[in-house]
Amino acid sequence: MPKDEALKAWTQRFTLVMLAFMGFMVIGYLALISFYPIPPENTRIVDTTQGFLMGTVLNAVISIFTQFLIPKKDLEQDEKQQGNN
Repeated sequence: MPKDEALKAWTQRFTLVMLAFMGFMVIGYLALISFYPIPPENTRIVDTTQGFLMGTVLNAVISIFTQFLIPKKDLEQDEKQQGNN
């Protein structure tokens, strides 16, 4: 049992490190395109990339907030009710 807990803790730590790394990369990219002059022929690809990254970040924020706002007991009860039907 301790091996399972250690693996779970390592996996959670790895996930948090990867999320932090990706977050810093997104913030760096958005800061770069905000302050660095972009050639006119590259404007559309930068706009598309910016929209994709901002949508992904917004989706992650909403997912995290809803994960913590919905009590787990309600989810477990819903799963049991679906299993009985």
